[in-house]
Amino acid sequence: MEALETDRLIELNKKLFIKSAEKYTDNITLSLIFKHLIKEKENVIVDYMDDDFGTVDTNAKLNLNKINEKISAEIKRSLDYRVVLDDFCNVDNLLTDLKSYIIDDIYKKILLEKLKQKVSEKELVDKKTSELQDIAISHKIGFNKLISQLHREIENNIEIIDFNSMNIAWIIIAYFFELCDVGVDEIC
Repeated sequence: MEALETDRLIELNKKLFIKSAEKYTDNITLSLIFKHLIKEKENVIVDYMDDDFGTVDTNAKLNLNKINEKISAEIKRSLDYRVVLDDFCNVDNLLTDLKSYIIDDIYKKILLEKLKQKVSEKELVDKKTSELQDIAISHKIGFNKLISQLHREIENNIEIIDFNSMNIAWIIIAYFFELCDVGVDEIC
């Protein structure tokens, strides 16, 4: 079953196991979408259980990042799924690969695009995502715009569209926001 393509798994799941009224449970939806998002990504194994993520009080971080009410509400609501994401910790390097794809590829690309409008490319070469966020602060680039664009990019990469999968992008963003991978990390 692990060798089957995502599209084939989804097709079989719809056809054989799930009524049309309840297409996916939260765990199945998360798992399918995450596996789809990160297929073909290979990274070094990181043991997230031994790492202190430096999670911070969510309200303080939302204020620090000047996050508007709409995005703030989405992040707070989506944090309920943190435990579900943590459960994927030791499953096929899922979180390592997801972080690499979402933070190191998509989010970093968004940061670079916005920063290139205000900073020379030479200053951005070989910078980590956290360093780019610090540069974004110094140039007053709003994190509401960055997070909104990240949300759109993640949604554009999700091919499973149903009621349950509509919030997957916010769940991913909230997870990495709480861990200080998205948004400034001065208090982390």
